[in-house]
Amino acid sequence: MQKRLNALLLTLLDDTILATMATESSACQIWTSLKQKYLKVSAVSQILVRKKLATLKKRRDCSMQKHINELLAIANELQLLGAEVKDMDVVIYLLMSLPADYDVIKSTIENQPNETLTLDIVM
Repeated sequence: MQKRLNALLLTLLDDTILATMATESSACQIWTSLKQKYLKVSAVSQILVRKKLATLKKRRDCSMQKHINELLAIANELQLLGAEVKDMDVVIYLLMSLPADYDVIKSTIENQPNETLTLDIVM
């Protein structure tokens, strides 16, 4: 099984990349080496995704569900980069992203006690 997995991984690689994987003896080592070399998880990546999250604005032609899905996708992207994203962070980003038309709803949510304010309730 291990040899087949190694072979599968190696067949998917470009020749220039394949040459750098010659010293790796297991699929796990190949995968780890590829991640270290090509997955750019850095502070800059997290900053760019956080900026995208902080500047997200709901458009008038976008449904609330579509907007929430977009926000959650960006939050998931940030988590994949290794950042901790708490439910309260997502709630805050959602409230920041809503236009003035939603001020009453925003105010209602903001005035909820912290212990009852969860992502599930807001969504």
